[in-house]
Amino acid sequence: MKNKIIIIAVLVIATSTYLLLRFSQENQKQIVQQEKVDTVSNTIRKIAEKYNANRYIGRENETTLFLQQELINGRPTEFAGEINDVSTRDGKYYINATPRSIYDDNKTLELQCSKDIADITNKNLASLQNRFVIVANILDIIYSPGNSVEGTEASFVLKGTCVDIIPY
Repeated sequence: MKNKIIIIAVLVIATSTYLLLRFSQENQKQIVQQEKVDTVSNTIRKIAEKYNANRYIGRENETTLFLQQELINGRPTEFAGEINDVSTRDGKYYINATPRSIYDDNKTLELQCSKDIADITNKNLASLQNRFVIVANILDIIYSPGNSVEGTEASFVLKGTCVDIIPY
Protein backbone atom coordinates (compact mmCIF):
# COMPACT_ATOMS: atom_id res chain seq x y z
CA MET A 1 0.00 0.00 0.00
CA LYS A 2 2.82 2.34 0.94
CA ASN A 3 4.60 1.59 -2.38
CA LYS A 4 1.43 2.45 -4.34
CA ILE A 5 1.18 5.82 -2.62
CA ILE A 6 4.84 6.56 -3.39
CA ILE A 7 4.39 5.54 -7.04
CA ILE A 8 1.26 7.71 -7.36
CA ALA A 9 3.04 10.64 -5.71
CA VAL A 10 6.02 10.29 -8.09
CA LEU A 11 3.66 10.09 -11.09
CA VAL A 12 1.77 13.21 -9.94
CA ILE A 13 5.03 15.13 -9.43
CA ALA A 14 6.42 13.99 -12.80
CA THR A 15 3.21 14.86 -14.63
CA SER A 16 2.98 18.24 -12.91
CA THR A 17 6.62 19.01 -13.77
CA TYR A 18 6.09 18.00 -17.39
CA LEU A 19 2.95 20.14 -17.73
CA LEU A 20 4.64 23.11 -16.06
CA LEU A 21 7.65 22.88 -18.40
CA ARG A 22 5.41 22.45 -21.43
CA PHE A 23 3.32 25.51 -20.47
CA SER A 24 6.49 27.50 -19.85
CA GLN A 25 7.89 26.59 -23.31
CA GLU A 26 4.65 27.50 -25.10
CA ASN A 27 4.46 30.75 -23.17
CA GLN A 28 8.06 31.53 -24.17
CA LYS A 29 7.24 30.82 -27.85
CA GLN A 30 4.30 33.24 -27.65
CA ILE A 31 6.53 35.92 -26.12
CA VAL A 32 9.16 35.47 -28.85
CA GLN A 33 6.47 35.60 -31.57
CA GLN A 34 5.01 38.80 -30.07
CA GLU A 35 8.48 40.34 -29.93
CA LYS A 36 8.94 39.57 -33.66
CA VAL A 37 5.57 41.19 -34.47
CA ASP A 38 6.48 44.24 -32.36
CA THR A 39 9.88 44.53 -34.08
CA VAL A 40 8.31 44.38 -37.55
CA SER A 41 5.62 46.90 -36.54
CA ASN A 42 8.25 49.29 -35.16
CA THR A 43 10.38 48.92 -38.30
CA ILE A 44 7.38 49.69 -40.51
CA ARG A 45 6.39 52.69 -38.39
CA LYS A 46 9.93 54.13 -38.38
CA ILE A 47 10.27 53.75 -42.14
CA ALA A 48 6.93 55.43 -42.75
CA GLU A 49 8.00 58.34 -40.56
CA LYS A 50 11.46 58.59 -42.17
CA TYR A 51 10.09 58.91 -45.71
CA ASN A 52 6.72 60.50 -44.86
CA ALA A 53 5.29 57.52 -46.73
CA ASN A 54 1.71 56.47 -47.21
CA ARG A 55 1.05 53.01 -45.86
CA TYR A 56 -0.66 50.79 -48.39
CA ILE A 57 -2.90 48.16 -46.82
CA GLY A 58 -5.16 47.36 -49.75
CA ARG A 59 -8.88 46.83 -49.92
CA GLU A 60 -11.29 44.49 -51.60
CA ASN A 61 -12.38 45.05 -55.23
CA GLU A 62 -9.81 47.70 -56.11
CA THR A 63 -9.96 49.37 -59.49
CA THR A 64 -7.16 50.97 -61.48
CA LEU A 65 -8.63 54.42 -60.74
CA PHE A 66 -8.70 53.73 -56.99
CA LEU A 67 -5.08 52.53 -57.03
CA GLN A 68 -4.01 55.54 -59.11
CA GLN A 69 -5.64 57.93 -56.64
CA GLU A 70 -4.15 56.13 -53.63
CA LEU A 71 -0.65 55.45 -54.91
CA ILE A 72 0.28 58.08 -57.52
CA ASN A 73 0.18 61.16 -55.34
CA GLY A 74 3.70 62.60 -55.08
CA ARG A 75 4.52 60.75 -51.84
CA PRO A 76 6.26 57.41 -51.48
CA THR A 77 4.19 54.41 -50.47
CA GLU A 78 5.25 51.72 -48.05
CA PHE A 79 4.51 48.06 -48.73
CA ALA A 80 5.27 44.99 -46.66
CA GLY A 81 6.01 42.15 -49.00
CA GLU A 82 8.19 39.51 -50.50
CA ILE A 83 10.87 40.00 -53.13
CA ASN A 84 10.47 37.64 -56.07
CA ASP A 85 13.39 38.65 -58.25
CA VAL A 86 16.22 41.12 -58.82
CA SER A 87 17.27 41.80 -62.42
CA THR A 88 18.95 44.19 -64.81
CA ARG A 89 17.71 45.43 -68.20
CA ASP A 90 19.33 48.03 -70.40
CA GLY A 91 21.80 48.91 -67.64
CA LYS A 92 19.04 49.57 -65.08
CA TYR A 93 18.26 47.49 -62.00
CA TYR A 94 14.78 46.20 -61.14
CA ILE A 95 13.12 44.50 -58.23
CA ASN A 96 10.00 42.40 -58.66
CA ALA A 97 8.00 42.01 -55.45
CA THR A 98 4.61 40.96 -54.15
CA PRO A 99 2.93 43.16 -51.54
CA ARG A 100 1.41 41.15 -48.69
CA SER A 101 -1.97 41.92 -47.20
CA ILE A 102 -5.24 40.06 -47.34
CA TYR A 103 -6.13 41.86 -50.60
CA ASP A 104 -2.81 41.72 -52.47
CA ASP A 105 -2.88 38.34 -54.13
CA ASN A 106 -3.29 40.03 -57.52
CA LYS A 107 -0.58 42.72 -57.39
CA THR A 108 3.06 42.82 -58.39
CA LEU A 109 5.55 45.61 -57.82
CA GLU A 110 8.03 46.25 -60.62
CA LEU A 111 10.47 48.83 -59.31
CA GLN A 112 13.53 50.41 -60.83
CA CYS A 113 16.20 50.72 -58.15
CA SER A 114 19.80 51.71 -57.59
CA LYS A 115 22.62 49.23 -57.99
CA ASP A 116 23.25 49.41 -54.22
CA ILE A 117 19.66 48.48 -53.35
CA ALA A 118 19.68 45.70 -55.96
CA ASP A 119 22.95 44.28 -54.61
CA ILE A 120 21.80 44.34 -50.98
CA THR A 121 18.43 42.83 -51.87
CA ASN A 122 20.07 40.14 -53.99
CA LYS A 123 22.43 39.29 -51.11
CA ASN A 124 19.49 38.94 -48.70
CA LEU A 125 17.62 36.76 -51.19
CA ALA A 126 20.66 34.50 -51.49
CA SER A 127 20.47 33.97 -47.73
CA LEU A 128 16.75 33.11 -48.04
CA GLN A 129 15.63 36.41 -46.55
CA ASN A 130 12.82 37.56 -48.83
CA ARG A 131 10.49 39.53 -46.54
CA PHE A 132 10.96 43.26 -46.85
CA VAL A 133 9.44 46.62 -46.14
CA ILE A 134 9.51 48.40 -49.48
CA VAL A 135 9.21 52.16 -49.92
CA ALA A 136 8.46 53.12 -53.52
CA ASN A 137 7.23 55.94 -55.70
CA ILE A 138 4.51 54.40 -57.86
CA LEU A 139 4.44 56.01 -61.31
CA ASP A 140 2.12 53.77 -63.32
CA ILE A 141 -0.45 51.02 -62.79
CA ILE A 142 -1.13 48.45 -65.46
CA TYR A 143 -4.27 46.32 -65.34
CA SER A 144 -4.28 42.87 -66.89
CA PRO A 145 -7.69 41.22 -67.22
CA GLY A 146 -7.93 37.60 -66.28
CA ASN A 147 -8.82 34.82 -68.68
CA SER A 148 -11.37 32.29 -67.47
CA VAL A 149 -10.41 29.81 -70.21
CA GLU A 150 -6.77 29.82 -69.07
CA GLY A 151 -7.76 30.04 -65.41
CA THR A 152 -5.95 33.32 -64.78
CA GLU A 153 -7.29 36.13 -62.62
CA ALA A 154 -7.20 39.85 -63.21
CA SER A 155 -4.05 41.48 -61.86
CA PHE A 156 -2.25 44.79 -61.44
CA VAL A 157 1.41 45.65 -62.02
CA LEU A 158 2.49 48.65 -59.96
CA LYS A 159 5.49 50.25 -61.69
CA GLY A 160 7.74 52.82 -60.13
CA THR A 161 11.04 53.55 -58.45
CA CYS A 162 12.40 52.08 -55.27
CA VAL A 163 13.22 54.51 -52.48
CA ASP A 164 14.35 51.98 -49.88
CA ILE A 165 14.06 48.30 -49.00
CA ILE A 166 14.58 46.94 -45.50
CA PRO A 167 14.58 43.19 -44.73
CA TYR A 168 12.63 41.99 -41.72
